[in-house]
Amino acid sequence: MREWFDPTGGNGAGHPRRIAAQKQLNATEVLTPEALFSVINNKGVFADTIFQAIINVEKGVWDVSQPDM
Repeated sequence: MREWFDPTGGNGAGHPRRIAAQKQLNATEVLTPEALFSVINNKGVFADTIFQAIINVEKGVWDVSQPDM
């Protein structure tokens, strides 16, 4: 219930970030690090967090993003 009142998402309250992420993930045929990075940086998913990343040392993946402040 709380997710509907979260004002931190890119689309504001009434637009849950989880639903936006789930919609984009369900439309992805192959789940790759690039696809995941695209999802967490989607306007409807991205929150006013300080830092977010997808890191996999074994695969050499280091994708980091910060919101515009």
